[in-house]
Amino acid sequence: MKNKMIKLIICGIVLVLLLVLAVYSFVKANKIDNTISENNNVKINDNNDIVDDNKDSNNEPVEDNQNNEEVTENTEEVIENNEKSNEVDNKKEPVKDNKKKNNETKTNNNVDNNNVNVDNNNNLDNKEEIIVDDTPIDYKITNGGSYNITGNYRCLYINASSEVTLNLNNVNINCDNGPGINIESNNIVTVNSSGTNTISSKTIEEKDGAIYSNGSLVFNGTGSLTINSNIDGIVSKEKVVFNNGTYVINSEDDGIRGKNNIEFTSSNIKVNSQGDGIKSSDKNDNNKGYIIVNSGTFNITSSGDGFVASNYININNGTFNIKTKDGYKKKSLTAAKGLKAGNKITIKNGNLTFDTADDAIHSDSVIIINGGSFVIRSADDAFHAEHSFEITKGNINITSCFEGIESQIINIKGGNLTISANDDGINAVHPTLSDKDTSHSGRVIFTGGVTRIRAMNDGIDSNGSIEIKSGEVYLESFSNNGETSLDHELELKVTGGTLISVSKTVGSDPHGEMISTIPMLVVYAYGSGDISLGKISFKTAVPNYKMVVIASDKLEVGDNTFTYGAKQVNVILENKVLTHEIKENR
Repeated sequence: MKNKMIKLIICGIVLVLLLVLAVYSFVKANKIDNTISENNNVKINDNNDIVDDNKDSNNEPVEDNQNNEEVTENTEEVIENNEKSNEVDNKKEPVKDNKKKNNETKTNNNVDNNNVNVDNNNNLDNKEEIIVDDTPIDYKITNGGSYNITGNYRCLYINASSEVTLNLNNVNINCDNGPGINIESNNIVTVNSSGTNTISSKTIEEKDGAIYSNGSLVFNGTGSLTINSNIDGIVSKEKVVFNNGTYVINSEDDGIRGKNNIEFTSSNIKVNSQGDGIKSSDKNDNNKGYIIVNSGTFNITSSGDGFVASNYININNGTFNIKTKDGYKKKSLTAAKGLKAGNKITIKNGNLTFDTADDAIHSDSVIIINGGSFVIRSADDAFHAEHSFEITKGNINITSCFEGIESQIINIKGGNLTISANDDGINAVHPTLSDKDTSHSGRVIFTGGVTRIRAMNDGIDSNGSIEIKSGEVYLESFSNNGETSLDHELELKVTGGTLISVSKTVGSDPHGEMISTIPMLVVYAYGSGDISLGKISFKTAVPNYKMVVIASDKLEVGDNTFTYGAKQVNVILENKVLTHEIKENR
């Protein structure tokens, strides 16, 4: 009996030991599985999408409570093998930075901390292809976050549920069947450039930009980004914002196109396009389709318009060099304007140089110049505003144009204007009636500034009136065809300032009445050389002129001497118009 009891006790002890051994084996196996999971927070699924293993089946984060447990030698071997496997997978998809501690790993919904390193410097010919819109791509990003991109690629595809930041560092993308960066989602994508980056693509009509986005694009960086495209360079169905960086865009159609609006600050932009250089157009929404330039440098060469907006263009500052087609030497039969807006163009400051085959600055409504320095050569008008043109300050030098300023209402309030025109220097005319205008709605008003015009035809041509209240106006007409420096259908009224007009011919067109409340002399005299009257003198380049008009609030009433070339004549001035005809010289 005693022996049987001993046997039963021994059997019980053996069973307990076996049970303990089984429990230990189960716990040990769980340690290994957890360790593998902890060291592989980001994996690549069968569709080459980035996924996060720190989520359960309900897409909720799984807590990590075993960071401080020791890992056995077998576990370390499993991890080592798994890391080798990931090195192969990393050639296909971006992987999170595993230098972070496991307990710092965030879910893919956290834009600020989801930082993925993508390094692809390997031969792309051996990569497994992902096809999107019939285009082979190298990376498909479906989660919001920050992605550090470096190396060589064919195409990148983004369709994320939240904002994405691409940090490009010495990236080369060459896509021959679609956008180099194809952004399907409409969330904001920010592109930060460092180093030298290039995107070349042969795009398709449906997605016609080397960088194409259904959402907004924001560009930053200290590096450069060069874009080569067979259609458009950068396209956004919403807005495009450039904060800094250097960008070179070569396109066979438009350079930059943002449907809602485009904004520039501290950016260096160079565009060489066969279409428009920079374009924002949304004709269905009057609050969209605009361009704002706060600062930057812009070198635009285009076969279409340089800047074009369906709404308005605001330039606060910047340096601009804009050339369209063959420049001012040959007028274009198609649109090739420097700046063009469907609504208002406002320029507050900057250095702007134009060489255009069409109007240099054109608005279907209003142009307002509040500052800046301009050098303009245009095959058509330097400034063309359908409704009104206004300048308060700034320096404008128009060295060659068809007409200098054309608008219905022209207000010269300040600034310095120098115009050399092949036709009229200033033309005030109804926007639709043009030369057939019988409404007499054109108005030219001077209240300040210094204006100097040399024109092959009229210096100022107003189908309505001309009024000089203040400022200085110097006009020279070199026409042999009956055009004069002053051509007005209604009245010319001078109440202040200084006016000097020299014309080669008397003029064949009927002119309106001349009215003055200050001393004003109209002389019909055949002469050559400089002219003077009292304290007023003027050096003219017009040879053999026949008509001179001088009015100034600096002239004194009474006896004065009028000098023209080597000849003189005494006149008595009053605060009104005095007409003096020197018959022997006609």
